[in-house]
Amino acid sequence: MISPDHTSYTIALGSWLGKEQVSIADAERAEALLRQTVERNQKDKPDCHVVSTLMQVCARVTGTPKERESAFGIVRRAMEACWRGEYGEANHVVYASCMKAVNHLCDDDAQKRQMLSVLFERCIQG
Repeated sequence: MISPDHTSYTIALGSWLGKEQVSIADAERAEALLRQTVERNQKDKPDCHVVSTLMQVCARVTGTPKERESAFGIVRRAMEACWRGEYGEANHVVYASCMKAVNHLCDDDAQKRQMLSVLFERCIQG
């Protein structure tokens, strides 16, 4: 029997990107799938591609401000995990996905600018 690896989980997460509308429930299921990847695959941990795909799913969440805020929470937790090195080193794709999510999910312009500034600085620091 072939067991799933980070590539198959990335493909599964990517299936939500094909939906016309992504709900907060979809984003929560995607985050749960990421956690499942971590729990089941001690040898083949998720990488930045899995995290980037999760962020792209969250960036497409539509709904109420509270639902978009919840989706942003998922993005923030994933980015913080990247900064802790849990998914390998965050690359330009992860930062771009996170910035796109911030831009779409954050309604407060001052908060959005501050978060994008932090992301940009962390990205150029490497």
